[in-house]
Amino acid sequence: MKVLFAYRGAESIGVEYLSAVLKEGGHSTDLFFDYAFFDDSNVHYPKLNRLFDWVLSFKEKIRSYEPDIVALSATTNLYPWVKAAAAAAKEFSLPTVIGGVHATAAPEIVIQNDLFDFVCVGEGDYALLELINSIEANKDCSKINNIWSKKDGVVYKNQIRDLIDDLDKLPFPDKDIFYKYNCLNKKNYVIFTGRGCPFKCTFCFNHFYVKLYSGKGKYVRARSAENIVEELKMAKEKYKINFVDFRDDTFTLNKNWVLKFLSLYKQEIDLPFSCLVHANTVDALLASELKKAGCAQVEMGIESGNENLRNSLLKKGVSNEKFFQTIKILKNANIVIRGDIIFGVPEETNEQMWDSIKFLKEIKIDHISSGIFYPFPKTELADYASSIGLVNVKEILEGSGSGIRENTVLKMSNEKTVKRFATLAAFVNYLPLFILKIFIKWNFISKSALHLGMVGFIYINKLSYGRSSGRGALYFKALMLIIKKYATFDKDRIKFPMP
Repeated sequence: MKVLFAYRGAESIGVEYLSAVLKEGGHSTDLFFDYAFFDDSNVHYPKLNRLFDWVLSFKEKIRSYEPDIVALSATTNLYPWVKAAAAAAKEFSLPTVIGGVHATAAPEIVIQNDLFDFVCVGEGDYALLELINSIEANKDCSKINNIWSKKDGVVYKNQIRDLIDDLDKLPFPDKDIFYKYNCLNKKNYVIFTGRGCPFKCTFCFNHFYVKLYSGKGKYVRARSAENIVEELKMAKEKYKINFVDFRDDTFTLNKNWVLKFLSLYKQEIDLPFSCLVHANTVDALLASELKKAGCAQVEMGIESGNENLRNSLLKKGVSNEKFFQTIKILKNANIVIRGDIIFGVPEETNEQMWDSIKFLKEIKIDHISSGIFYPFPKTELADYASSIGLVNVKEILEGSGSGIRENTVLKMSNEKTVKRFATLAAFVNYLPLFILKIFIKWNFISKSALHLGMVGFIYINKLSYGRSSGRGALYFKALMLIIKKYATFDKDRIKFPMP
């Protein structure tokens, strides 16, 4: 059978694995890729996005490829896009199957939508293959584990199959499906060394998946070092890669496994790489071995600079002291550190968000990635937000309350301030606290103008580096120039115009 995947915005390793399993099973696959011009979490200008009619392009792809079924994958915030893709497929009377985090969290709602014929719950590698085989052979599809289906108004729900225990048995992900459409950075090879995460962060779906798969096998699984190296050897030869990006939730989870892998990686691959770490899983020996093997950067979830909020509400389980220790170890190993921070979690105050800014200033990491909390269904924090009336989870589940957003979806009195904190966090390393506080207090409505202002401050910061005298005056002059250039005044506040 011919299976057409549709995806948007970035490479999906999940789709690549699904495609690889299907091809191994004798089926044909292709991809429609929406580049999401001016409509992603970084650049969101709907008027410009409307210049690019992805639906029209998708329909043209359907006509040219003539698939037997359209396969879709969705996180909750992309569910509106997936519904639009399914609607386009239905104009050609094609069956559709949807999987991913959203389908797994809300199969009972998704299956009721006429746009979807099948819903895949949980890992879809072999469930999708069994479904496609059954459709091709004109067999009954109502009893396939992990697959929900419907016929004549009756919904057929099936149990979850056991987790894939030996990940080495899976074929290597089908990178070609993205590469041939220029949506794969071949110089930065993205790879997973395993599946699952044992931590219980309340904003993440992993703790929900642990419950879903209770009694269905070991949730946290790792590929063998040899299997991973074999894939990377293939990638070096085929794509001429020069950097590897390990995207496991916690690459450093199993110290013994990591040490063994790093030794083989250095010997057989010897390329610079990045990975994600948890502050509680890094010690001096591990950091040293990471560096020797070629680790150029680690990414670490900080989530909040307020220790109580981080550990009581978010359940991160990392103290401020531990962050300082881990960051010092990584710096001593000369590894670049990127930290992730979240603003706008339920009931977070302005003072707690300011704690995050101050903490980022204190730990002095190299790069900062900030974001606004999104209540993904079935996560503990989304349930809490719903219980105190901050969000209507039903609306989000159905797609009307989701989608790409620059602001929080929670009903918070400090909504605009949340956005300002999330924007300003990226500039903590370049600006003194008193300047950051000024920007936070002002009511900026233009992210682009704010960025222009920050560039000016960074430039002044570099000019005045090492000069203790007169530095404050330079900051003040830059501030006045930015206000004069971009701002208009009214009685109560300063506003920046939209570009």
